[in-house]
Amino acid sequence: MWNGRPCLGDFLFINITLDNFSADYLLESIDLSSQHAVVEMANRVEASISTGARPSWGMIVKEMNQT
Repeated sequence: MWNGRPCLGDFLFINITLDNFSADYLLESIDLSSQHAVVEMANRVEASISTGARPSWGMIVKEMNQT
Protein backbone atom coordinates (compact mmCIF):
# COMPACT_ATOMS: atom_id res chain seq x y z
CA MET A 1 0.00 0.00 0.00
CA TRP A 2 1.13 3.52 -0.75
CA ASN A 3 2.27 5.60 2.20
CA GLY A 4 1.76 9.32 1.55
CA ARG A 5 2.75 10.35 5.05
CA PRO A 6 6.24 11.58 4.02
CA CYS A 7 4.74 13.91 1.38
CA LEU A 8 1.62 15.06 3.17
CA GLY A 9 2.76 15.08 6.76
CA ASP A 10 1.05 13.34 9.66
CA PHE A 11 -1.92 15.69 10.05
CA LEU A 12 -3.03 15.62 6.41
CA PHE A 13 -2.33 11.92 5.94
CA ILE A 14 -4.30 10.91 9.03
CA ASN A 15 -7.23 13.17 8.21
CA ILE A 16 -7.65 12.16 4.56
CA THR A 17 -7.42 8.45 5.34
CA LEU A 18 -10.08 8.44 8.06
CA ASP A 19 -13.24 6.47 7.37
CA ASN A 20 -15.28 9.53 8.30
CA PHE A 21 -13.22 12.02 6.26
CA SER A 22 -14.61 15.54 6.27
CA ALA A 23 -13.37 17.98 3.65
CA ASP A 24 -14.93 20.84 5.62
CA TYR A 25 -13.01 19.91 8.77
CA LEU A 26 -9.79 19.57 6.82
CA LEU A 27 -10.16 22.97 5.17
CA GLU A 28 -11.01 24.59 8.51
CA SER A 29 -8.01 22.96 10.20
CA ILE A 30 -5.18 23.68 7.79
CA ASP A 31 -3.23 26.91 7.73
CA LEU A 32 -4.17 28.91 4.65
CA SER A 33 -3.40 32.28 6.21
CA SER A 34 -0.70 33.27 3.75
CA GLN A 35 0.27 32.68 0.16
CA HIS A 36 3.33 30.77 1.39
CA ALA A 37 1.15 28.37 3.43
CA VAL A 38 -1.15 27.76 0.45
CA VAL A 39 1.77 27.09 -1.89
CA GLU A 40 3.34 24.72 0.66
CA MET A 41 0.06 22.79 0.95
CA ALA A 42 -0.32 22.60 -2.83
CA ASN A 43 3.26 21.35 -3.15
CA ARG A 44 2.62 18.60 -0.60
CA VAL A 45 -0.52 17.46 -2.41
CA GLU A 46 1.23 17.55 -5.78
CA ALA A 47 4.16 15.54 -4.41
CA SER A 48 1.84 12.90 -2.99
CA ILE A 49 0.03 12.56 -6.30
CA SER A 50 3.27 12.22 -8.25
CA THR A 51 4.37 9.34 -5.98
CA GLY A 52 1.51 7.17 -7.20
CA ALA A 53 -1.19 8.17 -4.74
CA ARG A 54 -3.71 9.35 -7.31
CA PRO A 55 -6.32 6.63 -6.53
CA SER A 56 -6.41 7.68 -2.88
CA TRP A 57 -7.56 11.16 -3.87
CA GLY A 58 -10.73 9.77 -5.42
CA MET A 59 -12.15 9.44 -1.93
CA ILE A 60 -11.50 13.13 -1.28
CA VAL A 61 -13.13 14.27 -4.50
CA LYS A 62 -16.15 12.08 -3.85
CA GLU A 63 -16.56 13.50 -0.33
CA MET A 64 -16.21 17.10 -1.53
CA ASN A 65 -18.89 16.55 -4.20
CA GLN A 66 -21.33 15.24 -1.60
CA THR A 67 -21.22 18.42 0.47
